[in-house]
Amino acid sequence: MNSIDQLFQALNTENPPPFPFTPESVRISPPEAVEGEGYNTKIIVSALPESGYYGSVPVYYSRIDLTNLGSGLGLESDIPFTKESFLAALNQARQSWVAESELEGLDLPFQQNGVVLTVPLAARSEAYGWTGSNTISILIGMPKKLNMLHQLLHTTMPGSGFW
Repeated sequence: MNSIDQLFQALNTENPPPFPFTPESVRISPPEAVEGEGYNTKIIVSALPESGYYGSVPVYYSRIDLTNLGSGLGLESDIPFTKESFLAALNQARQSWVAESELEGLDLPFQQNGVVLTVPLAARSEAYGWTGSNTISILIGMPKKLNMLHQLLHTTMPGSGFW
């Protein structure tokens, strides 16, 4: 589920309409950062023709700051991350729904086994669900596995019959 789906779900849950709010019944403006008690975002929800509604109304809510995903968050994989696998691992680890479309230029660094790298995340200003920024650490391969393989390849095995 992405942020716009979450937003429609919240609109329908918080304001049970006679007809569900859907992308076919209302248009949602790009989010605007505002400060208020209990909210940080304003959108305008406008009725579409033939929807059973008319007019427009401002709606205020809070986008989630990416720092709420936690500091010191690290993800591990046996193979290099793709953007898709990185976001899937992040969303699974934090039970979130961060999508690439809501981030400013998600770029993964060149990934080497056993090297801890950082991936900066920054929410796009037009993201419906997220705001702010965070840094995620990634590690490819497990150093213990690398060391064990290194030792195995440089060690003779007496009595094994292979040497």
